[in-house]
Amino acid sequence: MKQKKLIVYLILILFFVFCYSGCSFKIGKGDKVWNDFVSPHRKSADMGNYKMHYIDIGKGKPIVLVHGFSDSTYCWRNNIYELIDAGFRLIIIDQPGMGKSEIPPEPYIYSIENQAKEIIRLTEKLHLEEFSLIGHSMGGGIALYISSFYPQKVMNTIAIDPACFRLPKRLFLTYPGMTYIAPVFAGRWAVKMALNDVYYNEDKVDDKLVDEYTRPMVKPNYVKMLSSLSRQYFSDEFDHMVDHYNKMNIPLLIIWGEQDKWIPVEYGIKLHEKTPNSQLVILNNCGHNTHQECSAGVN
Repeated sequence: MKQKKLIVYLILILFFVFCYSGCSFKIGKGDKVWNDFVSPHRKSADMGNYKMHYIDIGKGKPIVLVHGFSDSTYCWRNNIYELIDAGFRLIIIDQPGMGKSEIPPEPYIYSIENQAKEIIRLTEKLHLEEFSLIGHSMGGGIALYISSFYPQKVMNTIAIDPACFRLPKRLFLTYPGMTYIAPVFAGRWAVKMALNDVYYNEDKVDDKLVDEYTRPMVKPNYVKMLSSLSRQYFSDEFDHMVDHYNKMNIPLLIIWGEQDKWIPVEYGIKLHEKTPNSQLVILNNCGHNTHQECSAGVN
């Protein structure tokens, strides 16, 4: 019986791979206002064996912004204008492999500590001695990691729906064979379906948003990279970070969408209870992408 199931499973994989060979993407014009605004401020840092993309915009005390899983600098489009007007310099990073950043060559490991280390390396290249941190989802977990183990560099931290404890369910891309099957689902329709899942109000998922989230999918080996990230992010060092929350003294603001289906709001309450010098703000009618969907409250 097990052998029969395995054969069926392999046939499905081959079928999807065959289908994918004929698949193509159609990406629309995207968000012209955003792209025109940030285009002069896009930068590329040579990290040795790959290039990391970031946006350096505004003047004043620096804030480093770190996006989440399969995301990009675009996720901060509803937040940066008020931060710039408030007198901050923003370093908006595309994590290694994501957005416009290149995919690091193998055997790079996408663990929380390695992703954090690359962000620290970039801040050192930019000669940032101290900075504030804002991170969302997996990027929120990275912000917590940097705050825990590089405290001398961080002035204060905002974690938005962060991956702060191991997730209650296994990520889709960690299952066997998903590296081969998942590319079939990497078209616009799948991106829209995923965005509908992370937004509480699906009416806010418009064509511009879908265009910008579909754009990185055409990058060679992108889905393979996401699969590696899914499997490698929650490392032993992640557990080490969780054990040290009670020792983290940097001012921490935790923001959570009450209707977050990806990381339950109970995780935010637990993080707040474990972390001294923290505040928790829960916003109603918000899904996982709280900073996008409920930007006014977050700002």
